[in-house]
Amino acid sequence: MKSTPIMKARFLAIDLEMTGVNPSVDEIIEIAAIPISAIEIGTEEAFYSEVAPERNIPADSKAIHGIHGKELAIAPPLYEVMPQVTSMLKGRIIVGHGVREDLLFLRAKAKTAGVIPPTRPAVDTMEIARYLEPANKKGMSLDELLEYCAMKPRDTVHNALTDAILASRVFIRLLAELKKQNVVRDVKDLLSIGGVEW
Repeated sequence: MKSTPIMKARFLAIDLEMTGVNPSVDEIIEIAAIPISAIEIGTEEAFYSEVAPERNIPADSKAIHGIHGKELAIAPPLYEVMPQVTSMLKGRIIVGHGVREDLLFLRAKAKTAGVIPPTRPAVDTMEIARYLEPANKKGMSLDELLEYCAMKPRDTVHNALTDAILASRVFIRLLAELKKQNVVRDVKDLLSIGGVEW
């Protein structure tokens, strides 16, 4: 896979919303996955699902994503959702913004759901932005990255589907810049710039 030319590589932009930041006690309440092939977003194949949590959603978590719990009463449980996500990952490289936390949750919750945990390579748009703007050591938020890429700012609620779509669009824009600078030819080059260990 690492020797695959960028234009032939297949990616999957992922975003999760969780009840907190600790995979051992917190839960996934939304999952979105957007396929990217040949540097095009495959929205017709996009996946999104709310997930019914087994615990109450903390107030500080509600403030971030606006999910209050009532809307999750009829959502499917994690063990029904995870197989669909792991199936989409086959042959694809994971992409996301600040994606390491999402990946740790995916790994932990796949085990909980009785699914083989994903082990795909992963690329973080925040790391690519750090490479392109080395003076910005702390990295950019997704909103800051949208501005950096001269893209329309987020005007909708912060949720997994919106953020996965935005991350995929930002990724394509950043990848075009890397190709323009002639620093990325294949997946190995990309992972050396924006790859994350997890």
